Amino acid sequence: MTAIDTVRVAKYCIMLSNPNNKLMSLQARTADALLSRVRLDKKIVATLGLDPEKLPLEDNCIYKGSDFARASAAVSSISEPRTFEALANEPTPFIELRRARLKYSEIGLTFNNVETRMRTPARINYYSLAIPLSGSQLIITESGKVRTKPPFARLSSAGSVYDIWRSANYVAIVASLSAAGFERFVGDKIDFLIPPEKSFSLMLDLSGEQFSVFASILGALCKALGERGCESPQRDTVITRLEEAMWFAFADACPELYREYKQARRTGPVSAVARRVTSYIEDNVHRDLTLTDLVEVSGMSARTLYSSFSRAHGIGPMAYLKRVKLCRCREDLLAASPEGEYVGDIAANWGFYHLSSFARDYRREFGELPSESLKRGD
Repeated sequence: MTAIDTVRVAKYCIMLSNPNNKLMSLQARTADALLSRVRLDKKIVATLGLDPEKLPLEDNCIYKGSDFARASAAVSSISEPRTFEALANEPTPFIELRRARLKYSEIGLTFNNVETRMRTPARINYYSLAIPLSGSQLIITESGKVRTKPPFARLSSAGSVYDIWRSANYVAIVASLSAAGFERFVGDKIDFLIPPEKSFSLMLDLSGEQFSVFASILGALCKALGERGCESPQRDTVITRLEEAMWFAFADACPELYREYKQARRTGPVSAVARRVTSYIEDNVHRDLTLTDLVEVSGMSARTLYSSFSRAHGIGPMAYLKRVKLCRCREDLLAASPEGEYVGDIAANWGFYHLSSFARDYRREFGELPSESLKRGD
């Protein structure tokens, strides 16, 4: 019996001594028994500097058990909605989800013992890096099917709709970056940040030398999050610095990310009319522009304008105007003094008068509330 097995047996004895913890102990025994059969890929585990006999984020479990509907509800309650579905009945399906929320991102771990399908009901607004430690996943997109297994990882952009098939005994670390985080860590390489309407994904070999710094920091972050006593990691200086260093290292190691982003922002050829209306919106965004104004600038009908603009940007001109306003509002929030200015005043300056709707739209675009952006202002 290894030292890890000894610790597990001791934990079971303690839990079994308390009759109120019988269900919890049964779940823990089931999880450990299943995980003991999983063989993590040695190469990717070594690259990340993890313990090959212990999965990270042990103290960040949000669900473990056989009820996949409850697992879906658990992760959807703290992140964007998604569903899990067991595709086999034998052996008894089991899923475990661990997740830690940080300032700009979420670091999670997922394990399923049977083939599982994971889907999102709508496009997601974060960048997600899935790093398999065991097993494989098949991502189905409009362009086809792509299978990922260690040491390769898959980066999916904001704007993606997930339909992923995961093999039995699948274990992966998932690092998700919010739009606000994308802006912070990649924004200096991109002129104008608007979440892409056209999704994209990248296959990355994390065992490559260019990812060595990123991988080592991610492993250190997983270990730090697993340390007992770190009850509020998002406020802990060490955790925050590791999170920032990790994403900066990733941006440096993955120039394909912002190249793909720039291409994904445009879904079709840009006509002279669409270019003229786009420039007009960005130059006059401070005004209370209407569709009639944009139609007059374009010199065509509203329907033709919408068609031409959608081919260029993936959205209509009024939706584009709203996004530009949100981006400008965000710039003001980040530049404002938290003590001297209010979210409502800054929002009103850009034509957002209903604060609840504004907060919802803002969070959808940037992954954080406007009040959180203001607190980070200078």
